[in-house]
Amino acid sequence: MQKIVESVGFSNSEKNFKSQDFNFKIATYADFRVAPFGVDNLENRLKDGKDRFKKNKVHVDNPKKDKFDELVIYIKDIENQVFEKATISPDFITDKTVSPLLSKLSAFEIC
Repeated sequence: MQKIVESVGFSNSEKNFKSQDFNFKIATYADFRVAPFGVDNLENRLKDGKDRFKKNKVHVDNPKKDKFDELVIYIKDIENQVFEKATISPDFITDKTVSPLLSKLSAFEIC
């Protein structure tokens, strides 16, 4: 479980994309769908991340911008990998569909 938690993060996107372990892919993808006030789609979350990146960097033309853009591709590819095996689409995951599951999750015991 600890390895899964440690795998989450934008900087781990390439590694998680290349991994055969879907636990890492799903945890990373889920992290990207969570916004400060609920569930959002991947495009909005990536736009938010890019906006924050621009604010925190002196020059958007720096080499880290290229790395950011590269990692965005890996995140999108992870989404494709996850939903190739899923019975739902990314559009199904919304606040409305997730909300009823939250009470069940609060009672879920993690080993």
